[in-house]
Amino acid sequence: MKHIKKFETTDKPQINDYVICHEEYDDDVEGINTFLDNNIGQIIGRFNNNDITSPFLVKYENIPNDIGYMFNKDKSRQMLNYEIIHFSKNKEDLEHVLSANKYNL
Repeated sequence: MKHIKKFETTDKPQINDYVICHEEYDDDVEGINTFLDNNIGQIIGRFNNNDITSPFLVKYENIPNDIGYMFNKDKSRQMLNYEIIHFSKNKEDLEHVLSANKYNL
């Protein structure tokens, strides 16, 4: 089985990296937690380009209609550093993480 190295070259996600995120809600607001936990997004920038502490903009595909209003028009969502639980330059690496999580490996 392929192993994920979270910190190959840097310990922080970069623009164009692929990510799996998790938001802390007491209840799963209309399925947003489930969607974020089970889908891969791509960092497309920062909310404020001049501030490295500002949230990342993470773009997602195939967003269900019932939670579409929780995303920006370009299908992105603001995510803080601590909400990014896995990141990689390669999308395939994160697909392995999702598969492992799905089968509790």
